[in-house]
Amino acid sequence: MREKIPVSVVTGFLGAGKTTLLRHLLREAADTRFVVIENEFGSTGIDGSLVSELGTPVYELNDGCVCCTIREDLVEVCQTIANLPDPPQHLLIETTGLAQPAPVLRVFDQKGIREVFQLDGIITVVDAAHIHRSLEDGDACAEQITYADRVVLNKMDTVSESRLAQAKERVRQLNPLARILPTIHGEISPRELLRLGRTELFPSSVGTSNLTDDQGSHHHHHDHDHEHQHDADIHSFSVEADGNVNLEKLDLWLGQLVRSRDLDMLRMKGIIAVPEDSRRFIFNGVRAALDVRPGESWSEREERMCQIVFIGRHLDFSSLQGGLERCMLR
Repeated sequence: MREKIPVSVVTGFLGAGKTTLLRHLLREAADTRFVVIENEFGSTGIDGSLVSELGTPVYELNDGCVCCTIREDLVEVCQTIANLPDPPQHLLIETTGLAQPAPVLRVFDQKGIREVFQLDGIITVVDAAHIHRSLEDGDACAEQITYADRVVLNKMDTVSESRLAQAKERVRQLNPLARILPTIHGEISPRELLRLGRTELFPSSVGTSNLTDDQGSHHHHHDHDHEHQHDADIHSFSVEADGNVNLEKLDLWLGQLVRSRDLDMLRMKGIIAVPEDSRRFIFNGVRAALDVRPGESWSEREERMCQIVFIGRHLDFSSLQGGLERCMLR
């Protein structure tokens, strides 16, 4: 009987930096044969393409959360991976920013899954600059922190020392046993996050510590059998347009969106084509914080285009699609 495949679940609220961390792990642990499952809240997957371009096999589960609406899809994909002739040495699952961990963990206690896979650990990525707002936006952020073996406190370069200390304290209040790892751009040694050796899906004693190995991977959780629901007001829309974008118009339009009193823009992410540059640019926005970084080059067979996913409240698809089209160069 072959050794069970360790599974790391990478979770964290919208815009915390999960995909950035995942890409870093894949690069730094290139000698490990990974398979990745990417889950996105909307119907269009951006993160999957950013991971697959590194050469790692990626299974995409879009248009819902693996913790509820597409949990059965997760089971099917795990069964597919289990039957691969050359199975991976490690499975990485990146959940949506709205996913709650408990229902995902239950998948690995199902017959046919638990015989092949072993949950290795929960890695929760937290945005140091927006932790308080993220906690206010719903239950998901608090749940994600509570279930963590490791909390990657990301974007520490964007806050002062006092605000970083406040963020650490807030994490400790929710999960005093998880190890907190401050990072910039998710850059951390894979040894800190992989092969944690977790042995329990859920501790038997709620609210008490459970040391699971000599590395100190442990937990305390509240009731994990509550009825799971998402905030029905949060929606996701994907808009796209062919060609290159006018950066000045795009910057002006996105600034108007995040400042609008009629909208509650939680997250923006996408890929944009910039004139006279061979690279695609990765666009990320968390509330009013916007960031654009160069990515891989467009291939000769690809049509240059822009694609942005918006997640928030009170959003209108037609308005967003029209807004992007007005930013394109013609």
